[in-house]
Amino acid sequence: MWIRDIDIPRELVEAHRRGELVIFAGAGVSRDDPSSLPDFRHLTEAIVNETQHTATEVELASPDVLLGRLERQAVDIHQRVASHIAVPASSPNLLHEAIVDLAGAKPPVRIVTTNYDLHLSNVLEARGIAVPAFAGPALPVGDDFTGIVYLHGNLTQECSQLIVTDRDFGRAYLTDAWAARFLERMFGKFTVLFVGYSHGD
Repeated sequence: MWIRDIDIPRELVEAHRRGELVIFAGAGVSRDDPSSLPDFRHLTEAIVNETQHTATEVELASPDVLLGRLERQAVDIHQRVASHIAVPASSPNLLHEAIVDLAGAKPPVRIVTTNYDLHLSNVLEARGIAVPAFAGPALPVGDDFTGIVYLHGNLTQECSQLIVTDRDFGRAYLTDAWAARFLERMFGKFTVLFVGYSHGD
């Protein structure tokens, strides 16, 4: 189905009509003004610089591993990540609004994000759309949920609970595997639209 210059797969449109669409938002969603937040690589690079450490391009290509190394060198990584995201001047942008408008056009609302910021929740509230919000590791069942899921945690939590380092990701996806279980069931049940991700993510 063509809308202007964009060919939208019919399967996506039909899933939305059936109420079986999940919008999965990545860091690219929060980069435009007035949000102006960094993606994971640029966030890591900023922390490396401000702590007067060094990192190669190869190391920056694996931000979670690099942040894990810095944590083992007594850098409070989680607090620094939270401080870079909790910027008072940052506010929702047009893409946050478009995501909420799309999700809310045909309830139930199902949004999943790996972002730590609360811009999507703020738009939902501004639109008068009351939905439950979940933050990892306290997630719903992936094939039976509505609302917004902050897969890697958000700024309402203790910053130590954010999924940031390689150790955090290992727990979330391998050892405790709560994130992996959620995603496996979600992908098995719903059609998923990715927004704000690159092909390399």
